[in-house]
Amino acid sequence: MKRIRHSKRGQGAVEYITSYGWALLVVIVIGVIFYGLGIFDSRTPSITTSGFPKIRPVVTATKLDRAGNFAGTFVNGAGVVITLVSVNLTDSLLSDNNNCVYTPPTPIQISGGDGFIANCTIPGYSSTQKQTYSLQTIITYTVTMSGSTTMFNDVGIISGPLEAA
Repeated sequence: MKRIRHSKRGQGAVEYITSYGWALLVVIVIGVIFYGLGIFDSRTPSITTSGFPKIRPVVTATKLDRAGNFAGTFVNGAGVVITLVSVNLTDSLLSDNNNCVYTPPTPIQISGGDGFIANCTIPGYSSTQKQTYSLQTIITYTVTMSGSTTMFNDVGIISGPLEAA
């Protein structure tokens, strides 16, 4: 009968795999937990717009904070001089007391390609309500051509994350 010899190297290899196997398993479990919590998600919510056929918001210069303060920059893409009447913002994610209207104190004429800033405060916000907003936006302006003035409404939606107040 042959005698089986136990190798010290074989036993060391098994102990190595067992020890480091548990450590590797712990690292994988922690990685899965972090992934589930979104820690590795590098995407940050961004501001998006839809609609706005002529007067467009500049997404990099538009924000709504947790106190309800809106600041938005818009660009005249109509190709003609417009006179701004108002910017009406309604947050469809809030149930009541959810809109503000920016009306310039004096008429503002904006040439094609130029921009303007609208600021107003939407009441009813608190830091615990929500993380995002969706603003139904109506921009009212007039265009005067050949002595005739016509009123227009540009409608669109601005959505994004609420910023710190």
